[in-house]
Amino acid sequence: MHENSDISKTSKINTYLFFFSKSLRLSNPWNYKVPVLISFTYLVLLLANYTQSNVFFAFISSLFIIIGVAGIGYTSNDLGDRKQDKSINRQNILTQLSPFKIVGLFVLFFALAIFPWFYLPFNLFSLIFFSSELLLFFLYALPPFRFKELGFLGVLTDSLYAHVLPALLASYTFFLFTKQSILSSQVLFMCLLTWQFFLGLRNILFHQLSDLNDDLVSATRTFVTKMGEKRAKKLTVILILLELSCFLFFLSVLFTKNQIIYLPIMALFFWLWAVFKYKGKLLNSDFRTLTYLFLDDLYVKWMPLAILIQLCTISNVYVLLLILHIVLFKNDIKGLVVKHIKKNLQN
Repeated sequence: MHENSDISKTSKINTYLFFFSKSLRLSNPWNYKVPVLISFTYLVLLLANYTQSNVFFAFISSLFIIIGVAGIGYTSNDLGDRKQDKSINRQNILTQLSPFKIVGLFVLFFALAIFPWFYLPFNLFSLIFFSSELLLFFLYALPPFRFKELGFLGVLTDSLYAHVLPALLASYTFFLFTKQSILSSQVLFMCLLTWQFFLGLRNILFHQLSDLNDDLVSATRTFVTKMGEKRAKKLTVILILLELSCFLFFLSVLFTKNQIIYLPIMALFFWLWAVFKYKGKLLNSDFRTLTYLFLDDLYVKWMPLAILIQLCTISNVYVLLLILHIVLFKNDIKGLVVKHIKKNLQN
């Protein structure tokens, strides 16, 4: 009887995990956005030479906020897209949920996004950034506004709420947490936000290019459906070049003015390694594949680790945080360990 109860509990846990990670697609931001966003908090800690052990509570609090905000964003998007998704038979879990359960999801995500602020510091600017983030979610996705279908306004809004504002809020919060002024690093963070802005623009164009056929069938008006595929691809290449330029300038500021050297060095070695590893495929790859290989993999898998490794040189308190990051997030180190374990189990 006890064994059956344990199996039932495990089954329920797996059902909930599948619902949130797959049905609501929260595994997407967890794998591809959270590692980048959390790395900006690591960067502020490094700028402050912060060595107190309460970084773990701040780290966990940040994760809850990020999950809550991401949940609000994805749920509001699915809520606004129900009609279009139904017309093209695209899966949308909210079409299967009652209004009561949808409200319950919003309450849950709002709680996750708000309660950690009882621990993390905030001020009027924090409230403005946080409120702007939530406002843009609803303006972008929900009628009667649906900025998503208003051409460039939709693309601009997506970049702001998906990249610029989260980076600004995360960084600013940890400037407050470490009790340092953001004005002392204003050039660095203007570079960071500009880089995130162009990254956000090319990401939403990637997304709209992928959804172009479905959007045409469902009569969803996006920037790409209005501009046309050919012109949108040309613009995307320009945005990628602007993104890369801003990122390189960001790295140069880190290297020359803030003595943060591990990230620029790791970026250089990563690019050399990627050229060597994929040299036979590069000429036959499209610009989207090359962007994922040379930029997104660096941002997601290696940038947080580079900053954490340099943090470990100023205090052993970050060794545990480095291990925790490797366990929680997508990276090649964890991939190699898992591959090694599977190989040994097979043998």
